[in-house]
Amino acid sequence: MQKMHLPPPKFQQTEAGIGFSQVWVSLRNHIKQRKAAHSLVRTRPKGKGKSRKRPSPTKLAGKLKALRENLDLSQGELAKRIGVSDRASISGYERGEREPPLPVLLAYARLARVPMETLVDDKLKLPN
Repeated sequence: MQKMHLPPPKFQQTEAGIGFSQVWVSLRNHIKQRKAAHSLVRTRPKGKGKSRKRPSPTKLAGKLKALRENLDLSQGELAKRIGVSDRASISGYERGEREPPLPVLLAYARLARVPMETLVDDKLKLPN
């Protein structure tokens, strides 16, 4: 999720200095602005019932697991080889709970020496 950065709140300084109530009001308004800006940004639908904007490959998870097993790598070893931060991400990709980003799919394809199209097209099968 992309964070929206707002400038820090500005305080009016009088001869007597900055009053507590002025600081409080300014900070409260600043927080409201940040929350309002944050609530406008949503990267994916919240509920499972909502449709996605693009179709997702249904056989991708199985293909990714088959590739890893054909390469005789553990999930941890594969994560290191393709530059993924941890084994849990690989597990999520293989169970179909998470969809890998394009750079990760490209790394899978290059490591296994298969065209990336083979991974994402459900009509194509993995080579033996």
